[in-house]
Amino acid sequence: MNEQNQVEDLLDKMLENISRWDQTAEDGMVVIQNNQKLMAPYQGQLETGLFDNKSNKLALLIQSTKEIQQCLKSKRQVVLNEINQITKTDKIIDGYLIQHKESVFIDRDF
Repeated sequence: MNEQNQVEDLLDKMLENISRWDQTAEDGMVVIQNNQKLMAPYQGQLETGLFDNKSNKLALLIQSTKEIQQCLKSKRQVVLNEINQITKTDKIIDGYLIQHKESVFIDRDF
């Protein structure tokens, strides 16, 4: 199998991985990891022009990967917001408990 056929197969496999993405962040991470594993043997050949005549598939691959990355970024933001909400709630609870932990003396002779 020549290099051009290998590149064609590589791009097809990567696009197939992306087409199986179920629009969730978890699956998006798996797709990106799988595509990185597929691409690893070719990393040194990116500059050699091996992928030059595959611009349509590369453009589709890049666009799809950007969509997955955007999904991951938005999911990350949601998780960070949830963490902030929990942190704020914990601070409010801690503040309330600290205020009420102090001993309160009532002067009965008053």
